[in-house]
Parts: sequence; C-alpha cells; structure tokens
Amino acid sequence: MGSLNFKLDESNYLSEKQKIWDQLNENRLLRQKREECRIGQFLNEKCYTFKNESYYKILRMMGEYYIKVSDYEKVSLKQLKVTLYSYTFHGLKTMACYAKFTKYSDKLFISQATTRDYFKMYDLEKA
Repeated sequence: MGSLNFKLDESNYLSEKQKIWDQLNENRLLRQKREECRIGQFLNEKCYTFKNESYYKILRMMGEYYIKVSDYEKVSLKQLKVTLYSYTFHGLKTMACYAKFTKYSDKLFISQATTRDYFKMYDLEKA
C-alpha cells in the first residue's frame, strides 16, 4: 500500500515538474519574441512627434492612426489594451482597442472591437 501511494506522488511530482518547465519555456518564448520585435522593428520604423510624444503610424487602417512608442513597447503575445490616436484639425482623437503579436508573424494585430476577439494584421510605416 505504501509503495502505491509513493508511485502516485512521484507521477504527480513529474507532471507538476513538466508544467513548471512548460511555463518557463513559454515565458522564454514570450521574452524572445518581444526582443525580436523590438530589435527588428524599431530600427526601420518612421517616428512621428506630436506634443512632445513619439508615435508610430499604423498602415492600412481606415484613417490615419498612430500608436505611442511606449505603448508599442509593451505589446507582447498576450493581448493588451492600448489607445490609438488619430491626428485631425481639432487635435488628437483617441480610440481604445486591443493589440498583440503572434508567434508566426512580426505584424501587429489589432482588435478595434473591445467586445469580441477578432484581430486584424497591420504594419507600421517604414522610414
């Protein structure tokens, strides 16, 4: 009886150990993807400045939308609520949305609807 409980505890220990390794590997992949995006994309992006703030321009959206450089640096593989800005004659208009990266693409994925999980792929303007 005692050896049976020991085997069950050992299998639980191994499964917990595997879960920890999987979580550490996922965190490493997130960090690596974030660094690749920063290094690869920040070197070629055209930066705009409005009212002492730096922005990147998002291409192929309806209208001209910009994302703050500080918000763009925070975007990772998990969705994050960000604010997009549209520069008009009346000043900067804001729009709340979600943004993320994916493992298979270097593009920025943006969901304009905050009620559903539908992301479209967008580029930033190159310098």
